[in-house]
Formats: sequence, C-alpha cells, structure tokens
Amino acid sequence: MDTSCRMRDDMMAQLRANAPAKLNLTLHILGKREDGYHELESLVVFLEIGDEISIQPSDDLHVNISGLFSGSIPVSDDNIVLKAARALQQAADVSHGASIRINKQIPVGAGLGGGSADAAATLHRLNQLWGCAFSLEQLCNIGQTLGADVPACLHGVPLMMTGIGEHILPVGALPPMPIVLVNPAIHLLTKHVYDAYLVASHAPWQYGDSLQVARNDLESAAIALCPTVKVILEMLAQQTGCVFSRLCGSGSTCFGVFENNELAQTAADEIHKNHPHWWVRATKTL
Repeated sequence: MDTSCRMRDDMMAQLRANAPAKLNLTLHILGKREDGYHELESLVVFLEIGDEISIQPSDDLHVNISGLFSGSIPVSDDNIVLKAARALQQAADVSHGASIRINKQIPVGAGLGGGSADAAATLHRLNQLWGCAFSLEQLCNIGQTLGADVPACLHGVPLMMTGIGEHILPVGALPPMPIVLVNPAIHLLTKHVYDAYLVASHAPWQYGDSLQVARNDLESAAIALCPTVKVILEMLAQQTGCVFSRLCGSGSTCFGVFENNELAQTAADEIHKNHPHWWVRATKTL
C-alpha cells in the first residue's frame, strides 16, 4: 500500500466513533428551579453497547441513519446530530460539510442517552475533520445548548453530574459491572416523565454509599405512565445474581446490575425467551 492510500485509510479510521449508551446508576432530584428545570445529582457511567458514527468529508451537511432503530428517528432540522454539526459550524465560523452516518442500535426514548451520545460523538469527530481544535470545555459549552446529557457524553467517563447536567466531576475508574437492559418497546418522552414526577422526601445519598440504597427518583412517574416498567423491574430483581434493578434515566428501559457476566447473559436470555418482542441486552459498563 502506498503512502497516500495509507494516509487516506488512517483518516477514514479517525472519522469512525462509537457512541456508547449512557447509564444513570443513580438519579436524584434535588429540587425545581424557577426556570422550570430540575436540579439533579446523578452518577453516570457508559456501556459497551451503543450506536456507531461514521463521518466523511462532503460538500454539504447531511445525515443518513441505518440500524435496528433507524425508523424511529426522522432526518429533519430537529435531528440532534444535525443541530450539533450546525452549532459547531457556527461556533468555529466554518462552512465545511460532512456526510454523517449513524448505525442506530440504542432504542429511542429509552433513557440511555442515545441522541446525546450521537451528538457528542459527532462533535468530537467534526472537531477533528474541520480542524476546529476546540477543547473539551468548548465542546461542552456547545453541547449544553443541545441537551442536558450531551456534556456528560462528551466526557464519556464515569462522572457525577449535577445542576441540569452542566456541572461534571469525573470520579475515576470504576470496576466493570455486568448489566442487563430491558426495553418494552414503549417510547417515554422525558418531558412527560418530569411532568408526572411528584416531589417526594428521600434520605440523602452520598457518593461512596452503596449503590443499592441509591435511587432513580423518576421511577414512580415512569411507572404511572408505563406500568410495564414496574413489571420489568420486578422481573429483573427476581433473576439469579441480580444485585439491584432500576429505571434508566427518564426512559422506559430498566437495568439490572448482576454479580457476573454469565449470570447477566443467562438472565437476558431468559427474559428474551419469555418476551421476544422486548429489546433485551446483556452488556457491561466501560
């Protein structure tokens, strides 16, 4: 292979990225602000499962979506990946285009941050492609305008997220955790879940406390909108080796943390066998 071909292949490799699913191991609501947003405290990790992003130079800016959940996402001006690309164009004052391909493997409205992960991966790769040389902090400032979870996805490491998602504190490496994800193919909108949330009094949780006594304060609201969530949580909890089960973010997906990968895979196989129309995956945290 000659040098020019090797350079071209290297460039193409740099323009591919995984967009790992985000998992809120905890999600505590601390209050509601005057602007209507909720103050949060959340321990966030990322999973081996995720979408795949591929970006190539182009004269214009466009997005193509394929994969298991491609039919759930319209390619319109509201698409968060297109919004991310245009926001970077504006911030960097560039007029370059790009062909962005998304292999969509994360369910939509699942509480796994799929759209935010895609936007974050796109910002990182376009920052390279267009030679913007923006820092992570600068990219997060752009990401914050797109969605509360985008800055966390731009970091892509275990972290504590507070405020409405803009305050981020990496917490260092955490041991890998076997996870089972279950989605009943029901789309929950974040706004609807927060609107259904009723303020409750909870004991405070401190980072370092057992994850088993932590919470997702949106579980009751999600169950009120989608009673199947409660069924899934109980089903996960009954599986051999499940340490605890919890709602994923503000979506309809639930997760269980398991003692080891084998028990997680066995549980996923059993749940899928009994509910073949649900989306069920065994994975682990990065």
